Parts: sequence; C-alpha cells; structure tokens
Amino acid sequence: MNEQVWDILNDEEQMAITLTLSHGKSSWEAGEIMNKAHYKFLEIKGRAERFLKMFTEYIEEEGDLIPEGLLLPVHFHEYLEMLIIKRKSLKETIETIEDDRYKLSSTRNALIIEIFTKLKEFKKATLLLDLLVEFDRWNNFRILPVELQEPSAFKRRNKSRDLKHLKNICGLPEIIIVKIIEKYRYGGKLKHLFIPIVAPLYDNGYILVPVRYKPKIITELSKLGLPLFYKESEAKDFADLVYQFIINKKHKTCNEGLKFRPEFRFKIGFAYNHSELNNITPTRTFMENSYQNLDLHIIRKRKKKKLRRLPGEKPVANDQIFWNQ
Repeated sequence: MNEQVWDILNDEEQMAITLTLSHGKSSWEAGEIMNKAHYKFLEIKGRAERFLKMFTEYIEEEGDLIPEGLLLPVHFHEYLEMLIIKRKSLKETIETIEDDRYKLSSTRNALIIEIFTKLKEFKKATLLLDLLVEFDRWNNFRILPVELQEPSAFKRRNKSRDLKHLKNICGLPEIIIVKIIEKYRYGGKLKHLFIPIVAPLYDNGYILVPVRYKPKIITELSKLGLPLFYKESEAKDFADLVYQFIINKKHKTCNEGLKFRPEFRFKIGFAYNHSELNNITPTRTFMENSYQNLDLHIIRKRKKKKLRRLPGEKPVANDQIFWNQ
C-alpha cells in the first residue's frame, strides 16, 4: 500500500479499513468497535476505499497533488493541501490561510470558481480538477462551491436535490407554467423533447409540453431545473409517478414514501438533461457512484417480494418517514 496515500486517510478511515481488511471484522462488528451507527460506518469505509483507489491512481500518474509545472495561486495551493493532504476542517483551513478572501464563503466561492475556470484552459490541470470534484463528492464535508459540486456519493445526502427537483416539477405557480408554455411549446414535426409539469389545475394532474430539440432551449430549461424526456412515454410515466404520490395521495404512509424515492430517482435518470440538472460530468476521470444501480436493485427486489407475498399478507411498515430518510 502506498504510504503517501494511506496518510491521506483520516484516523476513522484508517481504522475502518484496518478492522475490516486486516482483522476481518464485519461492518456491524467494526461499527460497534468504532461506536458508529451502521450507515455511518458504511460511509466511512466506502470513503476510505474510494480515496485509497482514487489517490493511488492519481499519485501514480501525477506524482503529487499538484502536477509538476502547474502553477496555482499560493493560497489556493495551501487551501488544497490543508483540506486534502492534511485533512483539516474547513474552519481550521480558512483560519490558517492569510488571504482574507477565504474567510467569507461568498468571496471564497467566487475565488475558487474563478480559479477553476482558468485551470480548465490547461490540459495539465484536467486530472487535478477531476480529483477535486470527486474528493468533494466523497468527503464528509464539501470543499467546493455549490456551482462546482456534483451530487454526493452518498444517497442520504442528496435529499435536498430530490426535493429541489420535485419543487421544480410540481411546485410551479400557474403564471410561470403559462409563460413556459407560451415561450417553449413546439407543435412542429422536427425533433423535440417533452417537459412534464405536474399541477392540479390539469384534469389528469399533469401536462407534457413538447419543446424543440435545440441546445439553447435545453440549456435554458435545464437552468430552470426542468427535466426533459426524449420519449413521451417516459415523460408520462414520470409525471404520473410524481402526481400520484405528491398531489393525488393526501395521506402518505412511511412505506409508500420509501417506495417512491428510489422509483423517482430511477425514472428521472432517463431525463435527457439529467447530467445538466445535477451538474454531472459523465466523462470525468475518477467518476464513481457509491449507489450506482442501487435504486434499480431496490425496485426489482420489491417487485419480486410482492409476487411472493401470501394472500392477505401486508407489507411491514418502516418507522422512518419519507422526508427524513
């Protein structure tokens, strides 16, 4: 094992790896030893494994965190060293850096975005930028501005993104819906996409708005947070799912909520602009998802379980409510 990479892991991450790999402890046993809830231990272990693999590949390629010959602003270099190599907290880091622009989140974020924009012009910085985005996804706290962030690698931390999508899809005021339809509705025969807009003012609970397949239009609607579907059937299926659970179902049970979320994430994944909605760069090096295909697995497992259920048997309710997963 690369000692330089091992030293990047914090104490908890090193302990999680040591207990499970060196001492053969199960995740439950290791979690009890570390006094961590099982879900929390799995996050720590997953992060440790990801960092070991990611940094090993990166160091083998670049030799150090900052590639040789790539000049970074001194205080940004220090910012990265403190957070990534020394694994200091954000508070400790900004207190150490002498540049006052790092003290306030607004000026710090603007500065980091400006540096990222400039670095994208240099091919030598490509792997570093990819590493920073991936580290930000897996770390136990964010180090990049929201504008540069991709979804967290851990499902439970993406709750706010799910809620944002739902608000955009079924929380639009009527006047905004009218303006969107007036501006973007397309009735021609050329290539087009569909926007599902869920609202109780429509007879079936939603409307599918056809829009032209144009990069400018796709970008504008993506910035509004609206998913676009290439197939009308996928848009309809998605809109119906959201309507039936969010608007039509007045009293939601815990079990229904737990069933809805994986299906929601799975079906919105078919959106043509899914990457734009979530600020994802699919071709980015080091890109990996800790719950890739998990929602599909959950859906398939539930369908199989439903088929095996005995007549009159009721599903066991989960005491964790949907919005607090």
